[in-house]
Amino acid sequence: MTTDPTAVTTAKDSATIRPNPVDPALPDPIYYAEGKDVVAVLQKLTGVGDGLSKAMASDRVPRAQGTRGYMIVEVELDKVQVAPHRGKGGADTTALDRVEQWRGIAMTFVEDAPAARKAIVEQKRRNELEAERRAGIMRLFEEQQALEAEAAAEADEADDE
Repeated sequence: MTTDPTAVTTAKDSATIRPNPVDPALPDPIYYAEGKDVVAVLQKLTGVGDGLSKAMASDRVPRAQGTRGYMIVEVELDKVQVAPHRGKGGADTTALDRVEQWRGIAMTFVEDAPAARKAIVEQKRRNELEAERRAGIMRLFEEQQALEAEAAAEADEADDE
């Protein structure tokens, strides 16, 4: 069940954005496909030693277990599908997820990458806020701004290290 990603109506272009009547905890729609709201974008990464493919070669430097760093992977969007979105507890909903399958082309390991570190810190914070929103936690505007400023400061500190 694939959908042409260019043949969609974005929620921003639509005049009617409405909460999902079956599960109001669902996020606002990103766009519409097959007559349903698409509420999440999920990514799969293949071709990088994911169990179905041969491990991708990188530099020949052995590292100690527990080493932390960043795997930088050049990828290409290989396939886009939509799949039923599962609500709380795996319940069926009327919404869809966009599932993007990315194929690895090349990869390298770096121990220190300030831009990558900053992007990871910011993404973790966005994930936390989304999880709170789905759990029904509502923050006051000032509190939300303070948390975003704190996350930005953490990301800037990561740049300075």
